[in-house]
Amino acid sequence: MKKIKKVTVHGGHNPSGKIACGESDLLDESKEDRYITKRVIKLLKKNGIKAVNCTVNNGLNQNDVLRKICAKCNIVKDADLHIAIHFNSGMNDKKGDGSTGGTEVLLTKNVADKGDIAKRVCKQMERLGAKRARMVAKIAGGATMFAFQGGNSSIGQVGDRNVEATKTKLRELKIPILAQDTGANYGRTVIFYPETGDFHIRAVGRPESII
Repeated sequence: MKKIKKVTVHGGHNPSGKIACGESDLLDESKEDRYITKRVIKLLKKNGIKAVNCTVNNGLNQNDVLRKICAKCNIVKDADLHIAIHFNSGMNDKKGDGSTGGTEVLLTKNVADKGDIAKRVCKQMERLGAKRARMVAKIAGGATMFAFQGGNSSIGQVGDRNVEATKTKLRELKIPILAQDTGANYGRTVIFYPETGDFHIRAVGRPESII
């Protein structure tokens, strides 16, 4: 199993009091996620994992916050995992029962050991109290970008195999797929909104879609 060596971590949203800040009903999400981000980074570094803080504090709006977070994360080459800290699912638990509401794992490609990493994340969250029955997935990608001539047509089917491998892993985890946008012959850019669960999918020459 691949050892995780490098990750990015960011607290979601703008800081408290600014436009596009986090929720503030049960707790101040922006304040708490930044605190937890620092603690997570400290723990990762203690375990020999390089961790880069990609939190954004100067977004002009929600989309701008996400764009700037993505830009920061993309600068970090060869990251094994990108971790976003949010507190948007309190399950109306105003008293606090010590249980974890859930987690979201976005796996765009089942390459290297990322499928196993997703499985490990789910198991660890269950140990903390997350409910497997509450976990769901959406998948995007797996395009066939190039056409190959000759006998070895499997080279051009990498996208299809990635999609099937992802579905197989999700079946093993018993996590249902709510929606998907896969296959075809065009690349996609995916923007994921953890607070709503929406995937905004963009492709050149095509209208933006949401799943």
